[in-house]
Amino acid sequence: MKNNKQYLNENLVKNIVLLFISIIAYPLILQSLMDAQVEKIPDILMIISILLVFGAAVNFAFTYAQVDLKSAHQRFLGHMTTFIAMLLIFILLETIMICVSIAYPSITTLSVVVVLLTYLCVVLYDFTDLLKNSEF
Repeated sequence: MKNNKQYLNENLVKNIVLLFISIIAYPLILQSLMDAQVEKIPDILMIISILLVFGAAVNFAFTYAQVDLKSAHQRFLGHMTTFIAMLLIFILLETIMICVSIAYPSITTLSVVVVLLTYLCVVLYDFTDLLKNSEF
């Protein structure tokens, strides 16, 4: 039971760091996209969407079932795998949200809601996968 709490704490720290990086990245992405030509936004959205599919595939294909959670090294690699995939997803989602707000301001609220729900889904999946493969 003690180890399971450690696994959850490690995962919680990982997700807090992801949230922190996402918050810091937002103004940087916003500034970069504000300099982009508005007519190029649909092309940017298409490219970002393709990359997002890749990030999601990596994230959802990985499972902690493939990791010996008792091994600190394997657990670290598992956390890093999900960290990188989730970071990619979060940054790409932020980019999509900003692009939508620039090119299609009338659906900005919808875009924000969808992005926040997707964030929540990815984080919950990460914790669910860890929990179902722990020895609770």
